[in-house]
Amino acid sequence: TASPQVQHVIMAVGTGGTFAGLVRGLRGKAAAHGVCVTRDNSVEAKVRKWLENRLASDAWRLHPDHHWGGYAKCPDELIMFMVGLESWCGRLLEPIYVAKALWATKALQEAREITGQTVVVHTGGLQGRRGFKQFVGS
Repeated sequence: TASPQVQHVIMAVGTGGTFAGLVRGLRGKAAAHGVCVTRDNSVEAKVRKWLENRLASDAWRLHPDHHWGGYAKCPDELIMFMVGLESWCGRLLEPIYVAKALWATKALQEAREITGQTVVVHTGGLQGRRGFKQFVGS
């Protein structure tokens, strides 16, 4: 049985370096979506520089509106979403990067901005949980 072709790859973006590497690696075979977790307006310029304009801009897109107030800002609604996902999938997540990428994925799918086979890249470890009192010991 042939597996479906991945059409979208989504990941959280801090400085943009890992995202630029993802875009290069995909070589336009799937659309790369970067979910910005900071309010840094220079991320797009950095990604363009690292890509050296080798790929068409339609091969990737940054989504700057899912940062939840900025780096490490995690309102209760985002935490509740993350805890619900953890309960559903049986895996621990972290709120600084991965929860924001998953929330954005859901929002983009609901808005029909992305359709088809989608993969979300888990870029971080669980160390981001340590700064939140509700996750101490988990």
